[in-house]
Amino acid sequence: MNKSSNYVSQYRQRLIDSQVIIEAGYGKVSFSLPFMKEFLLKAAEFYNIGE
Repeated sequence: MNKSSNYVSQYRQRLIDSQVIIEAGYGKVSFSLPFMKEFLLKAAEFYNIGE
């Protein structure tokens, strides 16, 4: 992502606070909203984002 760890941790905490993601172990998160992962993967494919 080419972002600093402070930048990433700030947004990670915001997503945890808003209950979009939950902690799933060191350096890992999991989506707490049903089908959010699938939605984001489809959106990334549609908009040609990612890898």
